[in-house]
This record gives sequence, C-alpha cells and structure tokens, in this order.
Amino acid sequence: MPTNTKRITSIIILLIIGIGICLYALPRYIEKAHKETITRLETAVTAQEMRLNELAELTRSNGADAITDRFVADCKAVERQRFDSLLDLLSKNISNSELNELNSLFFKCGSFYADRKSTMAIKLAQEVDHLDTLQNLQASVATLPEKSLNTLSTWKEISEAELKTAEYFNTLVDLQGSIITDLLGGKRSDSPELVATLTEVNSVRGQMLVLSKQIEVNKTKLQ
Repeated sequence: MPTNTKRITSIIILLIIGIGICLYALPRYIEKAHKETITRLETAVTAQEMRLNELAELTRSNGADAITDRFVADCKAVERQRFDSLLDLLSKNISNSELNELNSLFFKCGSFYADRKSTMAIKLAQEVDHLDTLQNLQASVATLPEKSLNTLSTWKEISEAELKTAEYFNTLVDLQGSIITDLLGGKRSDSPELVATLTEVNSVRGQMLVLSKQIEVNKTKLQ
C-alpha cells in the first residue's frame, strides 16, 4: 500500500475514533452542564428568597437596611422627640407658638418615615423582579414546580401591598401638612375643612391596616 494511502487511511481511522469519542462524551458533558446550571439557579433562587424575607421584614416593620439608613436620614433625635410630642397635640389643645414650632419641624421630620417606607418598598419590588427573572431562567432549563410559581405570585402580592402602603404613608404626610396649614390659617379644629381632612386621615389609616393584614396573610403562606 502506498505511503499516502496509508496516511489517509490512518487519518480516516483517527477521525472515526474521534467522532466516536465525541458522540459518546458530548451527551454526558451536556447533561452534566445542564445539571450544574439547574443547581446554580436553585441556589440563586434560595439566596434570593432569603434576601426577600429580610427586606420584607424590614419593610413591614418600617425599618430599613444599611444603605437606606445612610441616604434617608431622620432629623436630629431631639427634634424627632419634640415633633412627635407636638404632633400628638394636634388632636388636643395646641398653642399658636407650639403650632408654629410644629410647622417648622414638619419640614425637617415630617416625611422621614414615608420616605423610608417608599425606598424600602421600591427595593422590595426590585428584588421580587429579580426573583421573577431567576425563575424564568429556571423555566428555560427545567419544569418549575407549582410551589415555585405560587411563591413568586405571593411575593408579587406582598410587594404591591407594600408599594400601596408607601403611597398611603405619603398621603398621610400631605394630610398632616394640610391640617397644620389650616390651623395656622385660623381654622378651628371643628371646621368643615379640618373635619373632612381628619375623616380622610382615618380612612387612609384603615386602608393601611387592611394592607398590613394582607401582607401578614401572604407571609404566612410563604412560611
């Protein structure tokens, strides 16, 4: 057999062997990579759910994480104490000097809790969106159990309730400002305008209580 023919035959044999090895090894490599991808996604989802639990608890209790505490700052402690004390007097007897002091403190302290609640609710919504993304990735490589879909749905309900609660917090701040302005303008606490505002305050608080109960129910579902 000529040398060239032998060489070509050897190359063909090597190619056949190589193809055989690939056909044997490639499916196993793909299967291994697939399993590793599923494991990584499951780990990421578990970590994300832990992150959500931490954020949800802080948001529910009107707390904040370290970054939010850093950028959404309250007024000074002595000002906060005085502001809360004067705010309690709004439903009782408050002098003109106290009312003016309250009005001044309102611009420093009035929106703090609402701002913090809004920031945390937005963060929670972003993290729920991230969980949604992770689950979509999971669904692209494996069939998701119904429990996972229900968990995501519950987190979305919690997030929506917290965002709505944050809106109500801001509404309460606006209503408090209106009450202070009306009193400074000489209106009596039993005037139609103030009575209407106080009625709205009670309505908003009632809605917030309903949302709080809904959040608790959904948190129980997750547990």
